[in-house]
Amino acid sequence: MNPRIWEKAQKSEKSWWKKRINSLNLDFYREFAENIINDIKDYLPLSSKTHILEIGSGAAGNLTFIETDYRFAIDPLEMFYANVPRFQKIRDKNVFYLAAMGEALPFKNSSFDLVIIDNVLDHCLSPETVIQETARVTKDGGIIHLKQNIFSSYGKFVRMLVHRLGLDRKHPFAFTENDIERILIKNQLTLLTKQRWGFFRSLYYAFSFGEGTSRGSAILLAMRDQIKIVLKK
Repeated sequence: MNPRIWEKAQKSEKSWWKKRINSLNLDFYREFAENIINDIKDYLPLSSKTHILEIGSGAAGNLTFIETDYRFAIDPLEMFYANVPRFQKIRDKNVFYLAAMGEALPFKNSSFDLVIIDNVLDHCLSPETVIQETARVTKDGGIIHLKQNIFSSYGKFVRMLVHRLGLDRKHPFAFTENDIERILIKNQLTLLTKQRWGFFRSLYYAFSFGEGTSRGSAILLAMRDQIKIVLKK
């Protein structure tokens, strides 16, 4: 991707958060963290020594609500998030936050037992490189918890058209389920579990809770679905 497109996407993402600093309910981080713990419990029981990385942690990150002594979170917009008082109050001070990109993780090979990627790949400069880097820093036998919005082939076409028209610059990529699986298989990651929201749940969510673009996509039957995958390296 052209880096200028990614820079515009990051600028749009920052603007989105700025407008919602005082209004957005951030309890979703706690809920998502509880879901992650439940999803991986059969494959990686957590302890104080579990090393965890979250890629694209945003305002606070799921790691805020996962208890271990070794928690690292990276995000290109970290310097912005770190200076917002409301976000500071939510964050766990024992999490080590870094301003960094998933395409160039500042960690040694095989550093983490668990890597979390929560709806991040469609914001990246190079999603495939992010997955390559994720595999690199995950220990052999380690777990990757990946959640990502996805679309049908038709929905992907509409989504990218919306992006090109400048109606939502935050998401320079859109994926089908096959797109995601192709990237994972290429990096020799083993799929342990896979869940999808499904068409009707996605339609209900778009009309009930979505913003203008989401509702417009739902009217066109091009709304996002969501896939949640637990992987083993």
